[in-house]
Amino acid sequence: MTSNHKILVKSDNDQEACELAERFFQQTTLVNYDDLEIIKEQIINGADPSFFSYLDQAVEENLELMRESIQTLEKGGCHSLEDVLSLTDPYLCKVFHITAHLVDGFIDIDSAFYNIIEDSHRVSHPLRREIKNAPDYYWLLQVQGHFGTQHEVSPLR
Repeated sequence: MTSNHKILVKSDNDQEACELAERFFQQTTLVNYDDLEIIKEQIINGADPSFFSYLDQAVEENLELMRESIQTLEKGGCHSLEDVLSLTDPYLCKVFHITAHLVDGFIDIDSAFYNIIEDSHRVSHPLRREIKNAPDYYWLLQVQGHFGTQHEVSPLR
């Protein structure tokens, strides 16, 4: 099984960007892949005219997953935060858990995009300005995390 992530990093060059992403995944306890692959052909530098288009699309993928999760929770009877207290269905609990991760900034196997710079699933306005002012230092990486065992929890997507 494979999980795909677009990862935003800040570094002097693409090689260092890849090293930062690899180190992040080695150190985090939130996801644990048997193998990590950075798709070199899909690395996008902040100076690339298409950078913000790809960045916005990646953030939107997380927001769409959140929308789908909220709809699933609503269909399961959870219409307010108060209703979370009475969730008993294991699947709905997982859906809520993943939704919370997309809000709180903890990476998950379902995260389509992750901003290592701010530990977030989004990009703040100040960081967007910083990227526009010094685009050469920002990189969007396509990362694939591979699971080799069957006991891992499968992604929602």
